[in-house]
Amino acid sequence: MEVALVAGQGGTVADGEAQRDFGNSWQVVTQAAKGNARLVLCQTKTFDASAWETIGYRSRGHWRGLTQERGFKVCKGIVHLFRREGELGEAKCPSPVGFPRDISFWIDSSTFSEGVLIRVIRETAEAGVDTEVVLLEEWQGDEKTSRTYRVTYSSVVLAFSRVRANAHQFALRNAIEAGSVGGASLR
Repeated sequence: MEVALVAGQGGTVADGEAQRDFGNSWQVVTQAAKGNARLVLCQTKTFDASAWETIGYRSRGHWRGLTQERGFKVCKGIVHLFRREGELGEAKCPSPVGFPRDISFWIDSSTFSEGVLIRVIRETAEAGVDTEVVLLEEWQGDEKTSRTYRVTYSSVVLAFSRVRANAHQFALRNAIEAGSVGGASLR
């Protein structure tokens, strides 16, 4: 599947200097991942209007409800090529979107291991999911220590969405509650 958008509308690094804030775009990577088709962006390329016109393409559409047709701007367009998850072959998403999730818990510094935490984070994420873990904050009280970590989930091979990131975060919370990370208890 191919989707052509004006530079800046896609919400990917392919937009170059025209790239907008994530919420001010079509967010093509996350929108494609949401549907039942589970599409993954596998390539972006510059829109070649003349090549499309030779096969009958004509830019047209309505603008703000006007009844007369008005063509869309095709200069600096970006074509986004998608494939279904599992059908990528060697392709990888050139613009994976990361979904940061924070988790806070009390630690027993004599038994807690950050290495174990990172291992459990990776184990609770499905194959094909990349995780980045950053310690955001440590608070030391009289008798307790609290830590907050940010885990950013992303994938270059899966149709990755907010829903999937949330599922991984809940799996992590369940693992901590089950005692998989010694010396850690959720706040």
